[in-house]
Amino acid sequence: MTTEPLSPGPSDDVLVGLDVGGTSTKALVMDATGRLLGHAVAPGGNHRSSTGDVSLYLREAVRTALGPVPGSAVRGVAAGIAGAAAALDEVTERVTGALAALGVSAPVDVRTDLDIAFLAAAPGGDGVLLLSGTGAVAGRYQDGRLVQRCDGLGWRLGDEGSGWWIGSTAVRAAVAALDGRGPRTLLETELATALQVPATTGDPRQDWVHATAGLEAPDLARLVPVVVRCAADGDAVATEVLTDAAGRLITTFSAVATGSPVHDAVLAGGVLTAAGPVREEVSRVLHQQGREVHLSTHPVLGAMVLAADLVGWSSPDVGGLVPPAPVRLFGDLST
Repeated sequence: MTTEPLSPGPSDDVLVGLDVGGTSTKALVMDATGRLLGHAVAPGGNHRSSTGDVSLYLREAVRTALGPVPGSAVRGVAAGIAGAAAALDEVTERVTGALAALGVSAPVDVRTDLDIAFLAAAPGGDGVLLLSGTGAVAGRYQDGRLVQRCDGLGWRLGDEGSGWWIGSTAVRAAVAALDGRGPRTLLETELATALQVPATTGDPRQDWVHATAGLEAPDLARLVPVVVRCAADGDAVATEVLTDAAGRLITTFSAVATGSPVHDAVLAGGVLTAAGPVREEVSRVLHQQGREVHLSTHPVLGAMVLAADLVGWSSPDVGGLVPPAPVRLFGDLST
């Protein structure tokens, strides 16, 4: 962990880093010595796909992470936000407005969630990021800049191998089994329990229709642990879903890992940083290709690198930092 002051900031100055995805909004605060002061998690803040008041979630996450530190002490803010690339100016304006309500007038650097995930784990500026969380995307970096990307198209057009894709595919498999179109699977009962499918209509299929009608992509992504558990219990259908997801992610990775040799691969997002069949299979294939695999377990630390650079402080050694346990806002959240 960094212990030397990150000059030129005085010890009472702080930086704020934000990691905003489809499932969660994470805020982290660091002082000028590299000490992590506060960490908070609120619901997702993807400005394209997340539901609810995303500005409220961001504001309250920052307020909680700051604790007793006044907004006037913030010297720089960097945010990696899913969906920001399509409307960077608009998203930056929203973030700046949410921060202003807390008395934060510091400069703000808004990037995509890919950038901070890569910076949090890559040993150098060149490599390929493969991210699978609520959505899924791969990006190739040269000298720390994104030069090529694949997928990240959202649940209507892509996000193959993502948490949404796994949850959606598993739900379809469960209903296919119930309907006689597919093989029997533990997913029928396990997902019915997880989704609290009611037995009210007299037709189990209609009960499933009612239980899933209002689900959004983050809701389906939260079903991934159920699918993993069924696969661990030997369920062939769940295993096939996860194997298929890994294959699709490798295809996405391969689309950008072209041209000059790319040695470093960074895996990010809940699907790929959690131990389980998808990460194991993806890592196995990448190792076979001769790549060094790095896990971006805390992408919000990449935002700290950007925030330090934004205000001219020396870069923190994020490789030695572990965020404290977060305060969770607005209910229990999957991170």
